[in-house]
Amino acid sequence: MDKPLKIAQVTNLYESVPPQNKGGLEQMVSYLTEELVSMGHDVTLFGTADSKTTANLVPLWPTAVSQDKPSQIREMSWYADLAVANVLEQADDFDIIHDHTYFVGSRYGHLTSTPILTTMHHPVSFETHLLNEFPPEYRDFAMRQDQHFLKETTTVTVSEFQRMELQKQLNRKGVVIHNGIPLSEWQDPNLDTGSYFAYLGYISGNKGVYEAIQATLSTEEILKIAGPIDDHDENSKKYFSQKVEPFIDEKQIQYVGGLNLKEKQEFLKNAKATLMPIQWDEPFGLVAIESLAMGTPVIAFNRGALPEIIENGVSGFLVNSVEEMTSRMHEVNLLSRHDARNKYEENFTARSMAIQYEELYRSLIN
Repeated sequence: MDKPLKIAQVTNLYESVPPQNKGGLEQMVSYLTEELVSMGHDVTLFGTADSKTTANLVPLWPTAVSQDKPSQIREMSWYADLAVANVLEQADDFDIIHDHTYFVGSRYGHLTSTPILTTMHHPVSFETHLLNEFPPEYRDFAMRQDQHFLKETTTVTVSEFQRMELQKQLNRKGVVIHNGIPLSEWQDPNLDTGSYFAYLGYISGNKGVYEAIQATLSTEEILKIAGPIDDHDENSKKYFSQKVEPFIDEKQIQYVGGLNLKEKQEFLKNAKATLMPIQWDEPFGLVAIESLAMGTPVIAFNRGALPEIIENGVSGFLVNSVEEMTSRMHEVNLLSRHDARNKYEENFTARSMAIQYEELYRSLIN
């Protein structure tokens, strides 16, 4: 039997773990951390003091920074550096360091002999955006610096699509481990038909709320929209007031606001299908696996990582236009909700994710 590992999980401090508000990255860190603890590993989480975990917690800041300040790239990097400094001071206490800030591995991995693994949760384009903030004369140096330091770390991408983008845009290699959600929390799926179509996610243009509305208006179906409006984001508020709110009649188009976990599960399980007409290349697509876990098929635009999650014609439909989405909404009864649930259980549980990370940890240590 393999001995338990001493694992450091390192996050930025923008959200607690798990997050109190939005924060897919922090939610995934929480799921992974709790699974690793349940598997018998000695896990230490470097995060905010208001984080909740069964792992050892090293508090680096009193509360989630997002509670006080809107997102600023430079501020986020400062808090990530704070996490870096603390974990490097204790690096020799661990068998492996798992970095979720992207700063530990890509900038500082050469400063310790402890193996470092970095998971890239954000789109690759976010990294190129950071580089583009530098003056042109420094940009090439920054990229060469990254290439040099990245020799000291292993990068995990959360999808094959993201791995290919990493190779194409930044000439870096990655190992794919899909995200997962805990089977213990995602029980009791609805294997009978639902009564409405669902949209779940942030209210923003790149998520395609407007397109979901337009697809529904061409039918006699009901669309229920769930998700928060970011009070710190003027674009989010403007998008809602101009592209979403004018269509809400509380009959065919309904807005139910933000939901907690239990409400979200009930919302998804009672839907005929979840609509995801995304307007950008998502590096993963957490809502898709949450929907499948509740036995609810997904009708999504065929882009980003969604083709890796949705098996076309089995656990959902992949489409290329609003008109095609409308057409597939009429065919949703052809899909098996059992197949949707099975797709989740076979591929996207938190335990499956944790086992793959454990195998990678051991290969890097050895």
